[in-house]
Amino acid sequence: MNSTRFDINSLPRYSFLSAPKDKKKIHLQYDVVIIGSGAGGSVVAAELAKEGKRVLICEKGMYVHQENLSLLESDATRAMFERQGVLITEDGGVSVFAGSTFGGGNKKSIFFTWFL
Repeated sequence: MNSTRFDINSLPRYSFLSAPKDKKKIHLQYDVVIIGSGAGGSVVAAELAKEGKRVLICEKGMYVHQENLSLLESDATRAMFERQGVLITEDGGVSVFAGSTFGGGNKKSIFFTWFL
């Protein structure tokens, strides 16, 4: 691509926050709060940050650095999927592989399996 829009150096930098273990109140001030770091949330956050907005992304999934990613499917499934890869309807009719990690479901593909 010849576009500078997707130049890695033009993207905003990010840092991680964790809730204090002592459960003391903390005060944060942001212009925008985005829920979810998936394909939609991360792109919107990057665009807003490039415009000078202070953006907070809230993500329930854990961040796993590339060096710590397992190449074993069973390990990756437990670490990067909702409910460790076991997410089914009450009647067992539908099973969903839903990503639950920093980067959202697009970091690890989302698969839908329909049992007929």
